Amino acid sequence: MSYIDESLGMEAVEWSGRAMYALGQLEGSLRHLSSAARRIFAGKLLKACLMIALRQEGHAFTHTRFHAWFAGLATLSDAAPRNGRPPRAVCLAILTELGHSPWEPLSGLALSLREAFLAPQDFASPEAHQEAFQVVREAGALTARLVSQLSLGNPSPVVVLRRLQKEMKESLQFAPRKPEPDLKRPLDLNAECGLSPPLWALDLFVGQWLGSSGGWLPALPCPGLVRARPDGWDARPSIPEATNLLEAISTLLDLLAEASKQAQFIEPRPPQFRSSSRAPDLFALIAGFGPLRSSQLETMLSASRLGIRSMTSALEEAHLIDRRRIAGSHLFEARSHLERSSSVAVISEAAFSPAALDEFEASLAALDRLLPDEKD
Repeated sequence: MSYIDESLGMEAVEWSGRAMYALGQLEGSLRHLSSAARRIFAGKLLKACLMIALRQEGHAFTHTRFHAWFAGLATLSDAAPRNGRPPRAVCLAILTELGHSPWEPLSGLALSLREAFLAPQDFASPEAHQEAFQVVREAGALTARLVSQLSLGNPSPVVVLRRLQKEMKESLQFAPRKPEPDLKRPLDLNAECGLSPPLWALDLFVGQWLGSSGGWLPALPCPGLVRARPDGWDARPSIPEATNLLEAISTLLDLLAEASKQAQFIEPRPPQFRSSSRAPDLFALIAGFGPLRSSQLETMLSASRLGIRSMTSALEEAHLIDRRRIAGSHLFEARSHLERSSSVAVISEAAFSPAALDEFEASLAALDRLLPDEKD
């Protein structure tokens, strides 16, 4: 772990110490996560990256609306922001970049979700989609320059954040900028509003320069960490960077704690599930990323519709998930309040032999061929 730079000033040193302590907690916790907790945490982290990016772009939506949009059942918001990048393009750029993450739970999930991304088309120009990918490329290039500078020393993460602010100030893409004038409204010289730069793209690469400065391994994104400097930051050197780091790392610790708690219900594998059952994998997906529809789960788990039906039924009987009907389709979501119970009934998935289950699924397939198709 990196040292605390005492040249920052006493107050900054105090905040830096708190941030470094939280960073150490995160690093230690990541090393001891169970397999299920890692998968759930990866889902929560990835969703945070997407939602923060969309909100930075000016899109307004609720948690439920986001998942309905991601599943192709609704628009993301009722009125798209005039200057915001298309939401589908932003998410595709993020999922593509995180698909290259050195942390396998995150990269595998990002690629899987990219294939299951059913959000409606933005009807934006090809240039708008290319711009979102260009933003990510520029963030990566800025990070590469910063990492090359760090190879000459071992500064603390707070000092690195300060250097990042200087790089941002010199960047056309990430420096704060003024909005385009609205010719239909009178000019207000006292207005202090501006368009937010796409700092979400820099958040994706945070782990690279934190790793270079002695931070956590593996290199993870840190949604919400990179922010524009507040007015008057020169009067309080490095304090905004230290407080931002502490707040962002504390948020990741909260997500990690939630993931560890939810993982207890599937690891070790509950006796209700057969050793070959993939229902725990399905639970990890929706406990981490959030509500998904069956067609998305089929893609992500490479399972048939009947297989997903069997898994979701088993998890519902175990009181681990619920379903919510939106626009004629069901979204499956983890229960918000899970409790262990020894009185949970043994699930039918474990009550029948594999041969009996195969025969049952074959009969369901025959019925499906006779019945008209319906939405999932």
